[in-house]
Amino acid sequence: MEAFSHFQVEDVHARLGSIPTGKWPELAGCFVILFTARTGSTFLCRELEHLFDIGKMGEFLNPAQLRGRPVSTIVERRVNSWFAFKAGAQGIISAELTGLFETYIDKSVFILLVRRDVVAQAVSLVKAAQTSQWHLYDQAERKPVYDEGAISRSIRKILARANELREYADLTGRPRVTLVYEDFANGDFNPAIAAAQSLGLPFRTLGKGDEHRPVERMSDSTNTEWQDRYTADMSPTVRSRIDAYKASQIG
Repeated sequence: MEAFSHFQVEDVHARLGSIPTGKWPELAGCFVILFTARTGSTFLCRELEHLFDIGKMGEFLNPAQLRGRPVSTIVERRVNSWFAFKAGAQGIISAELTGLFETYIDKSVFILLVRRDVVAQAVSLVKAAQTSQWHLYDQAERKPVYDEGAISRSIRKILARANELREYADLTGRPRVTLVYEDFANGDFNPAIAAAQSLGLPFRTLGKGDEHRPVERMSDSTNTEWQDRYTADMSPTVRSRIDAYKASQIG
């Protein structure tokens, strides 16, 4: 777990509490979407789980959801098949601490999901945090207020977490594909399908009555206004950090 700080690891360990153990089932493969907040991870999960035989995806390794529960009981429903989940830094640390990656790392593959427009990502994160409206079905609890400092802090956090996730995936030595949100956000899902195929994910046999759980994406004039305002006033330091991030993550 060299990619993460000692503080991060200890924090997740405290959140997990005692870690129950169980018998690990045989898996065909383990597929993980590495993501930071507001990168369209739920949208990507819903589309991939509809097309590929990976089961329903979620943040199964989130410490709050996992506390007191053996991970093996989550994995066992996919015995002899592919198990898939999405995770940020906390989820990956949980996967390490609970033994999931110790068991399945040789069968694991990764998509690193990033956004090209980091300002738009940060604006979406700040607005969602202010309003508590993380999804379209959530009711906004308060009116959002432009906060340049909060956007700058979110950008720094996004860059740090994304770099940690990339470093972690690289350290495992396992197959990893970087997928850019803007390349499929317009509805052309072929880049995501190609990424999944390159990692060996098996297609589902689609039949009548198959459940598809599409996600309606969120954005409005407030997002656009804040993005334009922040970009116009962006400091050279922040701009340089974003450019360096794009060069290393996206190329």
